Amino acid sequence: MNTLWIPKVDCKYYRGEKPCIFGKICPDCNKYIPWQQRILIIKLGAMGDVLRTTPILKGINSRYPEAQITWLTHSISKPLLENNAFINRLWCIDELFKPELLSTRFDLLFCFDKSSEAISLSRYISAERKFGFTSTECGDLTISNEASRRSWLLGLDDNYKFHENKSTYPEMIFEISEIPYNNEEYILDFTEDELLNSSERWKDISERIELKGMKSNDVLGINIGAGGAFANKSLPTDTLAELIKKLHGKGYPLVLLGGPQEITVQSRLQEIIDFPLVFNNFHNSVRQFAALLRFCKLILTGDTLAMHLAIAIQKPVIAFFTSTCSQEIELYGRGLKIKTKAKCAPCYLRNCPSNNICLEDLTSELIFEKITEYLEK
Repeated sequence: MNTLWIPKVDCKYYRGEKPCIFGKICPDCNKYIPWQQRILIIKLGAMGDVLRTTPILKGINSRYPEAQITWLTHSISKPLLENNAFINRLWCIDELFKPELLSTRFDLLFCFDKSSEAISLSRYISAERKFGFTSTECGDLTISNEASRRSWLLGLDDNYKFHENKSTYPEMIFEISEIPYNNEEYILDFTEDELLNSSERWKDISERIELKGMKSNDVLGINIGAGGAFANKSLPTDTLAELIKKLHGKGYPLVLLGGPQEITVQSRLQEIIDFPLVFNNFHNSVRQFAALLRFCKLILTGDTLAMHLAIAIQKPVIAFFTSTCSQEIELYGRGLKIKTKAKCAPCYLRNCPSNNICLEDLTSELIFEKITEYLEK
């Protein structure tokens, strides 16, 4: 064969600087699909928000099955989108030279991000039709299509966002995109190697659980941490300790979940609890962490990345809410929500000015009752 073959640059799988996902050269490939539309999705962060935006990929693929889809995000969120069969090109804004973006023409652009960086790109990147958020010539947030108005107003009217709105986030991004919503799930796909490696890592956890005389196939995962963007998304250490004791007394096998920032909480819990606790490896990558969640029967968590990861792998979740809106979270019928009764909630504040009163009614007794009720249904 002539080594100077001609690449099919109009193929939806063409990536330019490296082989396509099938690892074949064009003359030998039977996967050629000429793209009919080039689509750009802009969702930069945060990580949980990026993951909960992935259902739109199924909607877009259904509406535009022969489109080449490019997703633009931040590098910290890149692992959540890797190995996703619906994404043909995954670009990171902090790794690209900006003129490369501005010189690329798309047929459709979907911007689900309200950050100034995202809406500026939405304004200046060339696309025949745009959906979602963009900027005015003065750099202020506005919308590209009328269907985005409701999501726009949610950010401007606290009463509307906190109390009147009943739509989940997936419903809202489908509305922005002018595509019918049919309960499309999150997308987080693992490679065979990742699945194998997670099984090996779980063996260590299961052995520690079985040493305590408990079965390792009915493990409850308790997420003990949260990010710092909004206040009170994790339970106080004393509440966690009381809950762990109650669940342990009921005979439930437990694994405590977290990352490097939870090491202090881990140490404190072990100090005040008089039986050995089982923790995951707090230095797992986000994909390693997600793969381990597959082995849990149920996951207790606040409105955190761990919650979105659990939803993505279709695990039942019991999620508690304080400073953020529970109605925006789609559990797909798996699990339940526990909402604080504090009048000031939700608030979306980074620091609580009210002595953390939204945590007072989220007692260990209440959460224990909700967990046991759900498991015994």
